[in-house]
Amino acid sequence: MQQMPSYQALLNRIDLPRLITWALPFWGLVVMLAIVNYPAMHRDLWTDEAFSASYTFHTTVREVLDDVRKNEETPPLYFLLLWGWAQMVGHDEASLRAFSLTAAAIATMLFALLARRHLTLPASFLSVTAFALAPILQNYALEVRGYTLTILLSVVSLITFENLWRHPESSRAQANYIASALALFFTSYFSLPLLAAQWLCWFWQLRTPATRKRRLTDWVVLHLVMALGIAWWLPSLAYQLSVAADVTANWSRGPGDYYLLLLSLVVGSPQAGNWFILWLLGAGASIVLILAVVLHDDQAIRGVVLRATALPTLLLFGLCITLEVTAYRYLSIILPGAILAVGAGFSALRTRRALLAWILASLVAIALLLPWLIPTGQASQPPKPWQKLSSIVEQNLAPTGDVILFHPPWDQRIFTYYAGDVDVPLLGAYHYDEFYHIQGYTLRQTWRTEQAVPLIASHRRVWVFYNQMFHTVPALDLPYREARRWREGNLELILYVIDEP
Repeated sequence: MQQMPSYQALLNRIDLPRLITWALPFWGLVVMLAIVNYPAMHRDLWTDEAFSASYTFHTTVREVLDDVRKNEETPPLYFLLLWGWAQMVGHDEASLRAFSLTAAAIATMLFALLARRHLTLPASFLSVTAFALAPILQNYALEVRGYTLTILLSVVSLITFENLWRHPESSRAQANYIASALALFFTSYFSLPLLAAQWLCWFWQLRTPATRKRRLTDWVVLHLVMALGIAWWLPSLAYQLSVAADVTANWSRGPGDYYLLLLSLVVGSPQAGNWFILWLLGAGASIVLILAVVLHDDQAIRGVVLRATALPTLLLFGLCITLEVTAYRYLSIILPGAILAVGAGFSALRTRRALLAWILASLVAIALLLPWLIPTGQASQPPKPWQKLSSIVEQNLAPTGDVILFHPPWDQRIFTYYAGDVDVPLLGAYHYDEFYHIQGYTLRQTWRTEQAVPLIASHRRVWVFYNQMFHTVPALDLPYREARRWREGNLELILYVIDEP
């Protein structure tokens, strides 16, 4: 009778490194999904999310494109995909947020494939874990906006470009890259630094005289196809550029914001109070690991980091400084390359200064975990403030004589999402271009009392939504009797009586 193999013998047969390498995508997925704040899927929409949600109620693609052109400074792909998703899944907050969560999950698994192709096992394990924990991925995994789709398509773009780099004359590699580049462009205009870096890198492929003509021809044809794919959107892009100055504002506080933005590349935005020291140590450690790539013995991985991280980062920061934007969500386009570089730097240091490599990796890990270790006080915030106060208006709205004013005005679509169509005038920015560009209101100064009074004076009552959740705007000093006031956290609803019956 044949003896059953022992447990130790079975273990000896298992190729553990190969098993871990194979399981990396699933490890990243588990880590990423394990720390998602699932109750937040049901929280109220905020302004930008409400605009995204409003597009899903259109009946045709043309209506979606027209609404996006009027209200967004971004391309339409995310909104079209979300529209299609909502037709199948639903329009409630959780259903809409599930699209971003799905994109984040797929991005994590694809990044694991990218990491294990270019990095050693310890370095790829570190990179995949860091990617799954990355605050920029986690923070936007539950946003009804296109940031996680941008991260996903950035990973796809890196994969297809590196495949094209290895097989520059392959028709399949060229087609895959064209498709990924077009998809990325139509998701975020901030993809241009990454795409431009890849365009610049291609000149290195022309160094060999024997293949120079063929590769130059291929590259010209490739970009001609991309230009034709973009051409249909150019009139809308031109319109977005023409109104951009009126529908956007500079939120920068000075040059220091750009230093913080650079430090936020891997570990997210700065933490407040005494936690800032730990965040700063982790952020500094991530930069040191990225720079340590120059010590790597493998010239191929140094080339990957140059194409995926160094050049795109330089171009992105040049664009940010030119446009005076400092929001760390714009780093989503280079997040995959930055974390890949962290893993490559860790691998380079580990062969020379192993203790230093692990200390730096530990500091990065601590900084990545800070958002989940620090008490946020979110439990004290009232749940679903917009839904509650909107229902009060619905129940008490007079069919004649009432008017609703939104302060700041860009919150109008949040109300229409929760209350639906109401048969009273709404004073706010339903369309950004009409309100700010055509009517001439100023983004950061509306409403002022002298602007609001002439518009509401002919009515009998005015309902004022006063939102201080994200932006501090001065309260209106209306010359009317206040009948009642409701408050849910930093959102207030005030009822004024203009003309006594």
